[in-house]
Amino acid sequence: MNLHIIGISAKGIEYQLQHLKNKNLIRRVGPDKGGHWELIQSIREKTENIREKNEIIGEKNENIREKTWEIIISAMKLNPQISTIELAQLTNVSVKNIEYHLQRLKSKSLIRRIGPDKGGHWEVIDKPN
Repeated sequence: MNLHIIGISAKGIEYQLQHLKNKNLIRRVGPDKGGHWELIQSIREKTENIREKNEIIGEKNENIREKTWEIIISAMKLNPQISTIELAQLTNVSVKNIEYHLQRLKSKSLIRRIGPDKGGHWEVIDKPN
């Protein structure tokens, strides 16, 4: 077979095969001459496994976010004048991360800022059940 027709050199194919072998996607069956490559696990199965792992990670991230929101809201109820720095220290996340969470909480109408950044306070909005 002339590999130049498809635009891949023999070295390129060797590299791709080695890459797939290193990722445990294929294995060599039989000798170098006369043997063949075999899929260990189909790409579809690998993709499904990755998708499942991403869903688990997404659920964990959602749980972490909800816990962070609970801490922020509880802290605001106890101390409406609490600062973003104090919230960051309390939740053990960065000030930027707190600012992000505050924006999300505001966009969901769970909290609102009354007054200026300095001298104002937070109001937790109780949602009717």
